[in-house]
Amino acid sequence: METNDPDDYLTLYTTLFVGLVRHTLRLLDLPHLKIGTSLLMMKREPGSKDPTHAKNAVSGFHNKALGMDVLPQDDPDGLGQDIIYETIQQYPKCTIITGAPLTNVGNAIRKYPDLVIERWVAQGGFAGDNIVPPEYRLKKFEGKIYCPTFNFGGDSKAATELLTNPRVKQRVLVSKNVCHGVLYNRHFHERLAPYRRDTKGLAAIYDAMDKYLRGRGEKALHDPLAACVAIDPSIGLFAQVEMQLSRERGHSGWGAMPSTTSTTFISVHVDRQRFEEVFRMSEKRSSSSASADDEAPVASETGAGQAHDDNEEEGEAEATPPRSAKRPRKDRNKRITPGGTE
Repeated sequence: METNDPDDYLTLYTTLFVGLVRHTLRLLDLPHLKIGTSLLMMKREPGSKDPTHAKNAVSGFHNKALGMDVLPQDDPDGLGQDIIYETIQQYPKCTIITGAPLTNVGNAIRKYPDLVIERWVAQGGFAGDNIVPPEYRLKKFEGKIYCPTFNFGGDSKAATELLTNPRVKQRVLVSKNVCHGVLYNRHFHERLAPYRRDTKGLAAIYDAMDKYLRGRGEKALHDPLAACVAIDPSIGLFAQVEMQLSRERGHSGWGAMPSTTSTTFISVHVDRQRFEEVFRMSEKRSSSSASADDEAPVASETGAGQAHDDNEEEGEAEATPPRSAKRPRKDRNKRITPGGTE
């Protein structure tokens, strides 16, 4: 997580930098989880985004949310790439979740030739008009095929590696265009109120966003949506695609192209009600909607991997793809599946 955006904080509470992450994990009774960072960030001044950047890159929102004038400082447990590798060796079916530029995971896949990522859920990428059916398009993105995205654009070399390396078995991308349509606003806040004391995480989210909404009307939920998709992919509709990076002036950024052979799936729509149920961990949510691999542990990149395993039984299970969307083309009556169309 890049920690300059309040929704990073929300994601951590449902799933920021070292000291902030460590403090938050302690609040959630999870002090044992390892925190890693990149070599570049290890050389930085406290709070800055790189060694030559003196300005504090951690949003002041986090001070307000925690009620602290000065955020705690702490040392990481190691390099993110190493912790990711160690985590996956311990939990081979682990799902990697990313909500930042992909440097650590990219370094891990390059450094360790035996590293296999069974499922990667990323907040990033863009699905344009060639992929998204008209009824699901946001006006701000109409007419676009490519669009810059921070998380993939922040380290495009690592993004390209992870999007093409066969050792990443399945990629589930929670796209920019869908995230911009999922907002934490007053209405969302009111619907969350009855559940705000169910868990420490929900209590922290509710209290933090109560402060945030006093000065702003809404917040797009980027990383929290990706975290919820990792828990239950059925909250979204996805298209089977190959991702492309365009550097053409006026059309730069990431775009998705239809595919019948790819193991990459990108979101085109999300069921808001299902998302909110997963977000608040409502008992009303049907557990049958989750895929078999959802019982595997989940690792997230704050710079590192973290895992939780509620099911340690041995055995192989083939990854189940997310629900498919209909193509917005002449073959719209066909549904996309891993082996082609039907």
